[in-house]
Amino acid sequence: SLLPRAAFRSEFTFPLSSAHFASASSSTTASVVVTPFLLTMCASVEDDVAFPFVKAEMFASSVKTVFIAEVISSINPSISSHNSKKALVLYYLDDFEAADRFANYALSIDNNDVRAIIVSAAVKANKGLTDQSIELFDRALELEPEDSSVYYWKAKSFREYNIDLEKSMELINKAIDLDRSAPAFYIERALLYFSLGNLENSENDLLEAIEVAKNPRNQKLIDTAKEILEDVKK
Repeated sequence: SLLPRAAFRSEFTFPLSSAHFASASSSTTASVVVTPFLLTMCASVEDDVAFPFVKAEMFASSVKTVFIAEVISSINPSISSHNSKKALVLYYLDDFEAADRFANYALSIDNNDVRAIIVSAAVKANKGLTDQSIELFDRALELEPEDSSVYYWKAKSFREYNIDLEKSMELINKAIDLDRSAPAFYIERALLYFSLGNLENSENDLLEAIEVAKNPRNQKLIDTAKEILEDVKK
């Protein structure tokens, strides 16, 4: 079935664990603005695990070009994590070719850069290269078997590209079992329930996402969950 209208906006919100984002703090809530209106990064913390939430706003291609140039100018190309961060931003700007290119470059520097592996896996899923995508996600899980964000990403790709909805549910349940403090996980499962026609469970997960996002407060995720909830109730 079709996704709720507001769900498309939620696709721009995603978590990564602190192991993949060096600037995240495990003891405080961080907020970093790369540009005033293009990229906001918030880290929500519980049990020494930080999840940065990135919001890439929709904007005209000319502004997008300026933004990418800004990011590129701040990057040391010899550091793997800088390139995988750029790959992640490019992925959420729908520039999949460039995202894959920078992910591969990051992996040429550090073959175990899990963020780069995740981005590459997501790009492969977008291209319909399912076997390659699964192989990369499995590799990420081998490196970080207890990292809830890897399960989230794999579940998200399995749902978005209709690879295996049953497996997607298994994966997102695992992510939530590992960390119940990430609102994006509940939003993702709500979207999956919606795809499966289970509106009651979808509504329950959206309500849970709203509650979880209140502490520490993440207004963007609260608003996203509320918008999707309105569509689910129609």
